Amino acid sequence: AAKELIANLFIEAACVRYKANNDQHSILQKTELLQRVVRRAEKKCVSALLKLYQFKEAELASNKLPIEHGEWQTDLFSLDNMQEFGISLTGNISKGAGIGVAIDLAVGGITLGSAAATGGFMGALWSIKESYYEQIEAKIKGSRYICVNDQTLQVLWLRQLKLLTVLQQRGHASITKIDYQINEQTQNLPENWHKLLRQLRSHPQWSSLNKKQLLLESGKRNALLAELREQM
Repeated sequence: AAKELIANLFIEAACVRYKANNDQHSILQKTELLQRVVRRAEKKCVSALLKLYQFKEAELASNKLPIEHGEWQTDLFSLDNMQEFGISLTGNISKGAGIGVAIDLAVGGITLGSAAATGGFMGALWSIKESYYEQIEAKIKGSRYICVNDQTLQVLWLRQLKLLTVLQQRGHASITKIDYQINEQTQNLPENWHKLLRQLRSHPQWSSLNKKQLLLESGKRNALLAELREQM
């Protein structure tokens, strides 16, 4: 059940994206929205994990886990959080966006270049696979997609496993400290990490954090959910 909670949180965060106009105000506005909903989703997951194992936050205080009021004290979208897990952000902070956020998402390696200006190009869009249509349309109209970047998703995954390790090891009668430290250098990520992220980002309909028609019972989504559970 705990693995299900964590895997579902990861899919929710990896699939969510918001379209912004190609100007700083719109990008910052959608960035703040994205960060807010992902923080809320992670807080919900942390609270559910604690409840599942019948622990209160106060019981974990002796282990120095930075959790308070159902959320991590160290913000998911912060440089300190990245550095705690030894993750470099060089070249991955988008100008005009924010830490932990990526802009102008292109799925499947599709690029437009000068083709956008050629005659008949818009009509050809209807023959493109549906999952790519919005990305192409956004580029033509000067819009951008805002999503959670790879490094932040990596930390999101690792610190849920960190909490799960504590909950698995701690007995309810325990009054002693336990070693909750995980060797972040190991970077215990799912296999085919980058391929997995590309697949998830091409299916925004798999996240309830998106404001659109949902397809949460998709067979492919359920298969990925099972795969993530197995790799924890």
